[in-house]
Amino acid sequence: MTMMDELSLLSEARPTEAPGAAVVADARARLLLLARQESAPTPARQESAPTPARQKSPQTPARQEGPPIRARREGRRPRRRWQIAWGAGLATAAAAVGVAVAAASGALTGTPGTPPGETRPASAADLLRRASLVAAEEELAPRPDQLVHVTMTEVAAVGGGPASTPVGKNPASAKPAVTWLQPSRWQGWESAASKRPGLIRIAYGSPQPLPGQALPTETRQPADAEWQVAACTGSLTAPTYAFLSTLPTDPQELAKRVTADDPEDSWDTLSGLARAAVVPPKLRAAIYRLMADQPGVDLVTEATDAAGRPGIAVSKTLTGKGIRAQLIFAADTFRYLGERQVTTATNVTVDARAVLSVEVVDAAPAPGPNAQTADCGPNRLPR
Repeated sequence: MTMMDELSLLSEARPTEAPGAAVVADARARLLLLARQESAPTPARQESAPTPARQKSPQTPARQEGPPIRARREGRRPRRRWQIAWGAGLATAAAAVGVAVAAASGALTGTPGTPPGETRPASAADLLRRASLVAAEEELAPRPDQLVHVTMTEVAAVGGGPASTPVGKNPASAKPAVTWLQPSRWQGWESAASKRPGLIRIAYGSPQPLPGQALPTETRQPADAEWQVAACTGSLTAPTYAFLSTLPTDPQELAKRVTADDPEDSWDTLSGLARAAVVPPKLRAAIYRLMADQPGVDLVTEATDAAGRPGIAVSKTLTGKGIRAQLIFAADTFRYLGERQVTTATNVTVDARAVLSVEVVDAAPAPGPNAQTADCGPNRLPR
């Protein structure tokens, strides 16, 4: 078959109507991700080893950002030979035609000379669509009798809260709020299917001043804490892996499920689901796709998570709260790194969390003698 024959095939297969913007954006995201994967060096083949009780991942590549997700990786299905043989010449012609059309229409983004796999997302929707493609390849899947172990770091504004006026006093005499930044390191063990109690450990660091301010004399460092948490049934506000597995993976059906509880603003619910440590791959992809269709979402080209890792974020202003809620992703792999909340008035980060590692384990550590007990609730595990 000659190149002209292949071009003729392309012409005959051409749709009669132009694709919509969402279809074009989705196709572009897939092409960029494939280009990135094809350009990555092929790792050396390793012999398989017996699966340990704790599922661990291979060594994280040097360029990869984001928390290590430890899982057993299954081999990929080999491509059929006829696909490669027939598609080689056709792909060459399609690439030539596609690049010419994209360049003429301005569809390609990034600086001149930049490989397609290295272009940065052009919008928040573009970033979320790319993240959905990466999420669809996740492989961590705990059994019902296992637990999800998450390690994360947080820096939150704490202190005296809002200023108040004592009864019978002049409002001018009210003292301003006393606030500082409190870093902490969280570890949480949660049953994948509510089969056993969970465990939370929090280690607090030294208080830090707000940007441009001195550290107040009233600051105090909390004592480290530990809680044994009851085995809880999952929900939209506190999802377990078993609960997430019951949600629809079709974005339209998922939208109906999410908006049933909050028809006005589903962003908070969707971002809560996106922050879950382990999510079925198709569901996390659907969550990101649904978030990509939300109005009022902006792209933040430079964002730093609580661990100091640079990334790229999507941001949405929360109505009536004076806060921009942001989800941060690695700029090169589009994997979720963490979240932060930034004030709209002063542009100060008042809460930031970063996921450091996620793994599936067979058991949690035994609680210490001073461990407290906690009931089920939306904040039972760091999210």
